[in-house]
Amino acid sequence: MPFVFSTGLADWGDRRLSDMAEIMDLAGEGRRFLLLAGVAASRLTPILQMTPFLGGRVMGTTARGALVFSLAVFLVPWLSAHAPPGEMDAAALTPIIVKEALLGTLFGF
Repeated sequence: MPFVFSTGLADWGDRRLSDMAEIMDLAGEGRRFLLLAGVAASRLTPILQMTPFLGGRVMGTTARGALVFSLAVFLVPWLSAHAPPGEMDAAALTPIIVKEALLGTLFGF
């Protein structure tokens, strides 16, 4: 008998990816959370990469990624309070993400 991983949810059967995204709320607040976490991570990643005591070989890539993710999750409520209301999409956030990455690069020096 093959091993079956149980999620505790009803039988997924032949549900589509869009159904799963709807269940996980990736179409609503979950999507907004991921976009705002991406904005926060775009500033934090260059800072942690270029800071001498956190970048290079001092801190591993996995540990650095975990630190960026945990700090980004911590910043999302603040970003959400200051973000414009309404629908957000990745195309509209691209210039903001580029700006944040450049600022992170400057702060990292």
